[in-house]
Amino acid sequence: MRDSSRTNQELLEEISVLKQRIKELEEYEARRSRDKEGRWRSNYPYHSFFDLAPDPMAITNLDDGRIIDINQAFVTQSHYSREELVGHTTIELGIWANEIDRNAMLGRLRDTGSVENLELVFKKKNGEVLHAVFSGKLIEIGNHRWFLSVSRNITERKEMENTLRQSEEKYRSIFENSIEGICRTTGEGRFLTANPAFFRMLGYDSYDEMAESITDISRQLCVHPEDCKYLMEVVKRDGLVRGFRTQFYKKNGDKIWVSINIWSVYDANGNLLYFQCMGGDITDRKNAEEELQLTTEKLRRSLAGTIHALSVTVEARDPYTAGHQKKVSNLARTIAQEMGLSRDAVEHIRMSGTIHDLGKISVPAEILSKPTKLTKIEFDLIKIHPQAGYSILKDVDLPYPIAEIIYQHHERLDGSGYPRGLKGEDILLESRIITVADVVEAISSYRPYRPARGIDAALEEIEKNKGTLYDTETVNTCIRVFREKGFGFNGDRHNQITR
Repeated sequence: MRDSSRTNQELLEEISVLKQRIKELEEYEARRSRDKEGRWRSNYPYHSFFDLAPDPMAITNLDDGRIIDINQAFVTQSHYSREELVGHTTIELGIWANEIDRNAMLGRLRDTGSVENLELVFKKKNGEVLHAVFSGKLIEIGNHRWFLSVSRNITERKEMENTLRQSEEKYRSIFENSIEGICRTTGEGRFLTANPAFFRMLGYDSYDEMAESITDISRQLCVHPEDCKYLMEVVKRDGLVRGFRTQFYKKNGDKIWVSINIWSVYDANGNLLYFQCMGGDITDRKNAEEELQLTTEKLRRSLAGTIHALSVTVEARDPYTAGHQKKVSNLARTIAQEMGLSRDAVEHIRMSGTIHDLGKISVPAEILSKPTKLTKIEFDLIKIHPQAGYSILKDVDLPYPIAEIIYQHHERLDGSGYPRGLKGEDILLESRIITVADVVEAISSYRPYRPARGIDAALEEIEKNKGTLYDTETVNTCIRVFREKGFGFNGDRHNQITR
């Protein structure tokens, strides 16, 4: 009964005794650990290497699994202090990220007496995970067996491997599911790999089937082997080719048009690894383009025929200026080409020049061919021909603004022209070009009311009034095509630029 009725004072005294006993045991254990550390250090000739090793190293007592000693690298990497580590087990410290790794290490040690290059996962003091390659071996020093271990941090490598794996998985997903055909080939023209979109485009059920059937791409796949050989030469030289169009054979012998982007991939030493290509079947697009081209060409020929017929109609009413529109058209086209205008712009300038005087069909023939000076009323009738030509064409569905170009071909930069008195940039460039060509041809050629004044007089006129009446760039270009390029109205065009 006395034990169960101990006073508080007696309990406190007993607790104090227990605390003292625990302290004595801890001091004893610390002395024992220090003695063991001292024993292994005094008997181990390589302890200096142990201390200075760049990788974490530890000595563990086999009897109880307690850490006897660690080097500075272990302290630095684990974020524990030496005092926190020595005398404790790895379980007490919570170093293992999972029990599976610990059991794997102990199993290797039990079976073979050593552990070599085992990838394990540890935890630092702050909870961060650390991946390491772990090796260890039983050693005997001073008649006592210890476990010497070393680990190398591979966390960064594992992160890179994980990133690479994710990238490869992402690439594989894109590769397999892309609607564009993707393939890799050797420099000699053999397939290394291809995605489903590529081999299905060629009519094959699998990559293996395609690779077994096509062992020489230039000879067996390309309809025109010289195209593929040329492509390989260019990509080897330039590293990249975009939008290369050629024809491939399908499995069943049909031909398809493809558009290919291809680039070369090299190793660190500059050696070719493979060609990477991406592309697809453009047969339908190619057929549509060809059909459109045929239709466009048919319309162009039809329009050209109509323009020619209109031109002939005008010149039939004014025999004294027969050929004027054709000459103006040729000069205007040459000027436009020399100025670097687009092919379309050059063409619609040519067409506009061919019928720029279309409106003259509304002017009485006797006025057009009058050999004497025109009266004011007669000249006013002449001046309506640009508007008359515009009225004839304005509702016609033409691919170019021919009606407006004709409407403006008698305007002048300073606003002194007719019929609307337009100025500067309000006048279309095409009209400014035809204006210069029209003036040069008119001055240099014969008219019923005066003799021909010649090219020199015509060029002098436009040069004197460039920037005032006539567009400066157009005038300079016109003078150049005559004086430097050898242009001539009567077929003397040895040096005329043509495109």
